[in-house]
Amino acid sequence: MLTYLLAIPLLLIGLVTGPASTDWSKPVAKVQASTVRLSFESLNMRTGEMGEAVCTAFSIKSNKGAFYHNFLTAAHCSDENMLIDKKPALSIYVNTSLDLMVVQVAAENFYHPPLKPSTRQLVRGLEVGALGYGFGFTEPLFRAGHISHPGYNGIESPWGKDQIIFIFDGPYIGGMSGGPVFDQDGRVVSIIQMSNSLSGLGRPISVIYSATAQYWN
Repeated sequence: MLTYLLAIPLLLIGLVTGPASTDWSKPVAKVQASTVRLSFESLNMRTGEMGEAVCTAFSIKSNKGAFYHNFLTAAHCSDENMLIDKKPALSIYVNTSLDLMVVQVAAENFYHPPLKPSTRQLVRGLEVGALGYGFGFTEPLFRAGHISHPGYNGIESPWGKDQIIFIFDGPYIGGMSGGPVFDQDGRVVSIIQMSNSLSGLGRPISVIYSATAQYWN
């Protein structure tokens, strides 16, 4: 799995310059409380050694006092021995064609406020933010940007009508895969699934939620 993440640096999210006008402090604080670090041991094909691979996930179903908590991430982050904040995480839904995975943590006192899907129309130029854990970072990294190609809403992505392209304001950092892309209200627009050095790619929340609705609060 680490091979997949390291050998293809085009994955996760690509980011470029372009300042956003939005004050992101409140939505970032909201989303950060729900975003977690997903890690697992994997073989690094370049070194031949086992090492830690990192992705990002975010809470979609949790209640204070509950024992089971659901998190959404990308399916290419799947592994048999996943940890979220050092607690065992079990995949309960995997859709490789949509690159979506829901993982569950069974633990007491593990509440992360679940995020909600955005109801905004995904139009070209809509300002969005993204959070993800980079390799070697203990806190999620924030990137601001905008939608370049909104897929379903009039401008088709080169990857098809069920995917959207984002342009962001900072460099790609491995480990951000699976992190939330969100609007100015802190609601989920998409997740980080693929990238190159200039742009990121993900599916619209309408597609994501349709496939995973039963796992959300």
